[in-house]
Amino acid sequence: MLVKIILECWNVRGLGGRQKRDDVKAAVGCNLPSILCLQETKLTDISAFTASSFLPPSLRSFVFKPSVGSSGGIITAWDDRLLELTHHSIDEFSVSTTFSHRSDDLLFTIVNVYGPCTHPDKPIFLSSLEQIFPSFSGPVAFLGDFNLVRSPCDKSNGNINTTEAASFNDFINNLGLLEIPLLDRQFTWSNQQSPPILARLDRVLINPEWSFALPDSTLTSSPRPTSDHVPIHLEASSKAPRSTVFRMENSWLSHSAFPYLVTSNWNSVGPNHSHLSPVSQLCLRLKRVRAAARAWARERRLPSIYLLNCRSVISFLDRLEEHRTLSPLEQDLRSLAKTHLSQKNFERATYWRQRAKIKNCTLGDENSRYFHLCASGRLQKNQIKNLEADNGNLTSSHTAKATILHTFLNPFLAPLCRPATTSTSPP
Repeated sequence: MLVKIILECWNVRGLGGRQKRDDVKAAVGCNLPSILCLQETKLTDISAFTASSFLPPSLRSFVFKPSVGSSGGIITAWDDRLLELTHHSIDEFSVSTTFSHRSDDLLFTIVNVYGPCTHPDKPIFLSSLEQIFPSFSGPVAFLGDFNLVRSPCDKSNGNINTTEAASFNDFINNLGLLEIPLLDRQFTWSNQQSPPILARLDRVLINPEWSFALPDSTLTSSPRPTSDHVPIHLEASSKAPRSTVFRMENSWLSHSAFPYLVTSNWNSVGPNHSHLSPVSQLCLRLKRVRAAARAWARERRLPSIYLLNCRSVISFLDRLEEHRTLSPLEQDLRSLAKTHLSQKNFERATYWRQRAKIKNCTLGDENSRYFHLCASGRLQKNQIKNLEADNGNLTSSHTAKATILHTFLNPFLAPLCRPATTSTSPP
């Protein structure tokens, strides 16, 4: 079942004033998050009444770490209609919450962090996160204000503490984390001076399990009505959108029927199309092959349960063989299941290897998990978040974006003169 999670993360720089709380509540309510992570609340205690003054109505459940005087303070709030809290812990620099999605039973962990500003405390901060990480299982996301940069590109003047940056990068590498790229801006903090100093202090780090469970995870920013930090907005979905752009799958070449499919559609453009220019004839051939390949792939697409059924048949017959000799038909069935399973595993590995774009890889041909991770990372980085239509309106819908691109490219493509044929055998 499709799972979609919307997270909002923001260092609000204090929630003591009434006007500040109203601004935060209005800004957060516009995005309808299912989870809200706030840092630097500067509140020593948060009652349900106080929380209602800065949380939207849908976020009534929360866990918080009180501030020390007027310093720090973390709160994680969530929509309990969608998510059920299964575990939480409060540490020196973070609030960890593990949720179960009510519609899918997906378990995932959100670690809401607020890093210290003082230099001596930063190694302690990273060490604290390393110590709690082994206690988590499944998808995990660290997000918040880390108060650390990774490279000179993360600061507008390029002046960074290289020792702290190296320690931060070592922390990310040691835990095997991935950073979700921020798509629409470079920096998340400003000292609000003239000229300003800008830095990237707020970020989202995920483990590989998150990337597998929620591959369509994109990070953008929201408008900043208050505070010197920009709110960051994470949308995570279990299903990546399928592009309407045609892609030739390398795994198709392993099927004996595919070459004839290509040849028959390519040769369907002949003397009857002599009125077309050579370029138009080439475009027409390509369009017919593309349409036929799409239809052919759609017809032979198998449900995800197919591989599970093959494994179940093999396992059942193996156990049955321990009690009696298999009949010839049972032996043939097991061989057939093994053949189909091997073929589909090969196609799956080829599919993800093609999308990973990793050259000279020595991790093994069957390591589809690794290639899946590479492809998910490229998807998160290369997405076009918005497109502007002719009327000036911005759209983020995948279908609407595809329509805009096809409308723009259509004049450059030759018209499809006749339907493609999907026949895969000679007449």
